[in-house]
Amino acid sequence: MDNERQFEGGKLVLFTRSGIWQARIAIGGRRYLWRTLKTSNEGEAKRAAFKLFHLSTLVPTAPGYVGSYQAAFVVILGQFGVTATSALVAATAVQVYLIGSFTLLGLAIMAIAALMAMARPAKPPES
Repeated sequence: MDNERQFEGGKLVLFTRSGIWQARIAIGGRRYLWRTLKTSNEGEAKRAAFKLFHLSTLVPTAPGYVGSYQAAFVVILGQFGVTATSALVAATAVQVYLIGSFTLLGLAIMAIAALMAMARPAKPPES
């Protein structure tokens, strides 16, 4: 990696490859998001990388992240050439999968707990 620049405590790294700026964002563990910034200008690359890195703090959130989650997908996937419609579909599918699966799991646990409570014999009153 040529001309490496680190920001945000090393979580955001800018570097050039063949004269084009790239960004690497740490997303946890040894996993990274890599992005070609399609510019040879360092200032433009830095602005684009910070937009990607700080997107979550720029978008206000609603309950369940409905709307803001989709907006984040449209902006980020748009940088990769994905159409807005496809990004919206992807965001909604991921959101339903993530939130929906935990909701169903929670409902199942509550139902099992309620059935177990109803199946317990009642204690006779003490005299």
